[in-house]
Amino acid sequence: MEKSSKELLERGQNKIWLQHYSYQTEKSYIDSIRRYICFHNQQQEITAFLRHLGVKKNVAGSTKNQVLKSLALL
Repeated sequence: MEKSSKELLERGQNKIWLQHYSYQTEKSYIDSIRRYICFHNQQQEITAFLRHLGVKKNVAGSTKNQVLKSLALL
């Protein structure tokens, strides 16, 4: 992971800690942020990422909403 990717992940993690989310939510959000970074290699195209999750990965709408919430922290 590049330096800017690590900084983005750390920023998200810090915001999650400040919100006092449960451990499971924190884990899920961090995983979503990591997948976003890997998928886009730092491109800010959230809509394309959510479309990818729905079409290619067949994730449920509620999962996409959770991913969107985790990315909103960034």
